[in-house]
Amino acid sequence: MRTMRAMGAAIFAAVLLAGAGSASAQDAGSVTIRRFLYRSTRTPEYTVKIRGTVQERARDWGEIVVLYETAPDFLDELEFTFYVIMKGKDPRVPFALMKGAITYVHIEKGRHQSTMYLHPSVLTRFGAIEGMAVEVRAGGRLIAVETDGPRGREYQRALQELPPRENHVLPPSQTPFAMIGFDNNEMVKP
Repeated sequence: MRTMRAMGAAIFAAVLLAGAGSASAQDAGSVTIRRFLYRSTRTPEYTVKIRGTVQERARDWGEIVVLYETAPDFLDELEFTFYVIMKGKDPRVPFALMKGAITYVHIEKGRHQSTMYLHPSVLTRFGAIEGMAVEVRAGGRLIAVETDGPRGREYQRALQELPPRENHVLPPSQTPFAMIGFDNNEMVKP
């Protein structure tokens, strides 16, 4: 099953890369996605000293992690665009497409991680995750794609049929996870 999924994702990626056209052979092999996963995680708890009391509530966030490897000594920048297809609770709008992007700079050869988040309100309002996809670009050229979930492989069709909700997949800097595992991700483009 896993082999079939990997083969399907590889074929899907090959079709997309062939459609990109302008990616050089070096660019196409410069990034390899090793793992693409989603997990639920609670809001981190911090201890702060403030006047008065603040009622805290821990909520469930969605965490999306891409583990990838780069081949060149350094890449100037890589842009990761995340898509999440969600099955809505409203029968009038059965599916929603969430989107978010982050660009890293000065990426050294080796293994790396890209982490993004779905806010608890998005998870509550838009329902279950049906599939995910990530596109990686270098210099505007598509060089890697990975999908996950039953509808993840259909994200290109979802892009044509559903208006993406921009900035709904959040970088760590826009979440309470900003300072956790700070060195796990590369430098974000200023």
